[in-house]
Amino acid sequence: MDEETKVIYGGCTGPDAEFIKLVSSDGHEICIKVKYTIVSKTIKEILQTRRILGRDQESVLKFENIPSHLLVKVCQYFTFKTYYTSKHFKSIPRFVIEENIMGDLLRVASLLHC
Repeated sequence: MDEETKVIYGGCTGPDAEFIKLVSSDGHEICIKVKYTIVSKTIKEILQTRRILGRDQESVLKFENIPSHLLVKVCQYFTFKTYYTSKHFKSIPRFVIEENIMGDLLRVASLLHC
């Protein structure tokens, strides 16, 4: 395949981007598929607003109140929830949350409406 016909999949740019970049309060960046993030009503509404406004820019959401260790756990939950609700399972395993972050994670879940 020559350079003129190079096909690019995914990406974080444009209203139809496959991925979104989430940036934590301590500057860590996490790229995750948009279809996983719609578990969060807050993120879903932000993405719908951007699509309506037709913003053709990189899809980046910065969370000034969420440190990276919590944002990683939230992304794990997004993926877990999407996977187990998209297929038929006889039983769904328990999503494990460490006790030392439960309170902070509950605050984040409330902020993101998930």
